[in-house]
Amino acid sequence: MTKFYSTGKPCKRGHVALRYIKSKTCIECVRQRRRDNPDYFNRHHREAYRRDRAAHLARGKRHRAILREHRPWERLILAARVRSTKKGIPMTIDHDWGRRTWTGKCSLTGFPFDLTHNRPHGHPLSPSIDRISVADGYTPENSRFVLNCVNAFKQDMSEECFLAIARALVIRTSTEQSAS
Repeated sequence: MTKFYSTGKPCKRGHVALRYIKSKTCIECVRQRRRDNPDYFNRHHREAYRRDRAAHLARGKRHRAILREHRPWERLILAARVRSTKKGIPMTIDHDWGRRTWTGKCSLTGFPFDLTHNRPHGHPLSPSIDRISVADGYTPENSRFVLNCVNAFKQDMSEECFLAIARALVIRTSTEQSAS
């Protein structure tokens, strides 16, 4: 939905800028008023939020659902950025990397991700960003999308150790099942 239009003519304060469709107000004039009266606008936004909190929260919930469906890698990359800052490790993956590498399936198991859950620590089948080598940061060469349960199982293990344990688990459970 377009919120702006342009006339190409200056407003009464001389700005040649976009105007809001609803109020026909120049956006530069609005920005200037917000800079000149920050207390008024902060109070106005707080009051508007209090008046219509339920609608505000519903809009946010709809927006997050759309992001989860159409760009599920975005929240994962933002969370990885926060973790990398806290841990002081390099972070060079970005939204373009997410768009290029996202397949909707775990890169190790091939299982499809379950994007319907919104738990604080994720569902076992929800996506997670795995650092292949824990010593390195979130770089395109060192990162991949995996199931949350796979990443929780791997934790700080090396790739070789992780795969050896996974193979042993498969061998042991298959021999026990064939014996019974």
